[in-house]
Amino acid sequence: MMKRHLPWLTALLLASSVHASPPDAALEAVAADPAPAAPTYAPVKQEELYRAGLQAVAEGRLEDAAVLLERFIEQEPRHAGAFLELAITYCELGNATEAERLFKTVEERFDPPPGITEVIASHRAAGCKVRTIRPASWLVSAGRGRDSNVNQGASDSNFTIGTGSNQTDLELS
Repeated sequence: MMKRHLPWLTALLLASSVHASPPDAALEAVAADPAPAAPTYAPVKQEELYRAGLQAVAEGRLEDAAVLLERFIEQEPRHAGAFLELAITYCELGNATEAERLFKTVEERFDPPPGITEVIASHRAAGCKVRTIRPASWLVSAGRGRDSNVNQGASDSNFTIGTGSNQTDLELS
C-alpha cells in the first residue's frame, strides 16, 4: 500500500515554481491604479488559500481541499505544487480522468524533477481509488392501531392537586 506524500514535500521540491514577491515599483503601480478589478472571491491572501488547501488534505477533507486548490490555481496558474496536490487529491477522490489530466499538465508545463516524476509514476501505478456511489438510505415505518400516552408510569405514587387551602393529596393505586 502506497503512503501519501507529505504536502510540504511537494512544496519543497517545486519551490522554483513559487512566485517571488513583486518589486516595490510594481506594488506602487498597483496602489496607484484608481480602478482595481473586483475580486472574484472574498479577499483572501493566496498563500493562505494554498495553506488552507494543504491543511484540508492533511486533515482528510479532500472535497474541501479540491475546492481550495482549484481556487488557488485560478489565481496562480504557474504553481506546480498546487497542480500536483490537486491531481493527487482528485486521484484519492476517485476522479481518475481529472487526476491524469493534471498529472500530464505537471509533466508538460513544469518539467518536474525526478522526485516528483516518481511520485506521479507511483500514483499511476497504484491507480486512483474507485469512486463508489453510496445508495441513499431510507427508513420507512408504518403502523396501524391506536396509540395513547396514558399510564406510562410514574416515579412517585403520591401527587398533589391544587394549592394552598384547596390542596388535596392523593395516591396512585
